[in-house]
Amino acid sequence: MVSMSIFAVITGFVLVNYRAGSWSDELRLSADGAASVMRNVLFRATGGSLVDVCITSGGVKRVLAAGASCAAGETALTESPSAWGFAFGTGDPEKILVFADLDSSGFPSPNEVVESSSFSQSGLVVTDSAQPSSVLTSVVMAVPSLDQKVNGAPPVGEAELVLKHEASGAIRAVRYVPLTRRVDVGNP
Repeated sequence: MVSMSIFAVITGFVLVNYRAGSWSDELRLSADGAASVMRNVLFRATGGSLVDVCITSGGVKRVLAAGASCAAGETALTESPSAWGFAFGTGDPEKILVFADLDSSGFPSPNEVVESSSFSQSGLVVTDSAQPSSVLTSVVMAVPSLDQKVNGAPPVGEAELVLKHEASGAIRAVRYVPLTRRVDVGNP
């Protein structure tokens, strides 16, 4: 009876530690995934990646989703956007957006979003805060000059995304440093 009680207590500790470890891993992987998306945007801007667009008769452009075709009356075209960008914030707390800045606004519009990546599969990792704007922080790099803008203006400091695991309360930061064009993952 005593040995069964000891075994039950040890099993309980192991299960608690396992869950905490898996939450920590999920947060780390989510931060690494967000950093990877940011680095991919840097690669697209540096390489001058092209994007497939549809143009309406009124001249409105929209990004063509992979495998899709333009609607009747629209013209398909492959072009180099004026800039590539990524955006994150509490407005859509579980996602980071990649967009081709077709209108040179420095912010993503629904017509410009190339992909929308979720931080975690479980939905437990969300945006805790974002800087310089908590609602939407947008970083764009012009093609081919790589001139940068953060929220539509020349960058003053870092752009930071702080992720939080809702079950454990742990946080992890992903920072984009415009001066060095470096993406770092660490503690806030």
